[in-house]
Amino acid sequence: MPMKSRHNSGAALLPVLLAVFAVVFVLLMVFVSWFFWAGTEVASAYSAKTIASGVFIAGRAPESLVSQELRLIPFLRYSVDKDAGTVTARVMGRHRKAAVYREGLGAAIAHDGAIEALRD
Repeated sequence: MPMKSRHNSGAALLPVLLAVFAVVFVLLMVFVSWFFWAGTEVASAYSAKTIASGVFIAGRAPESLVSQELRLIPFLRYSVDKDAGTVTARVMGRHRKAAVYREGLGAAIAHDGAIEALRD
């Protein structure tokens, strides 16, 4: 009775492994894309608050804050209004967030753009 070769079992397993790898890779890419897309709201608020605290409390230049503390946040756009004591920030052009400086209280994020509510 001749022995059967087991070499064919490895060849049959290769397409299954490739399919599993492809599914895991696609799921990973979907998660990473969602994470960066959804995380822009948090990153925008964090950036606005960090810049407001740095500029109005510590007296630092916004460029210094962006190049040091916020250097890992990609596509950050911000504006500082020193007269109004506000900072607005966007990451990847989404989720405009504002932070307001209040004397004696520090800086706070203005949720839903309610800047005047923080001034009361």
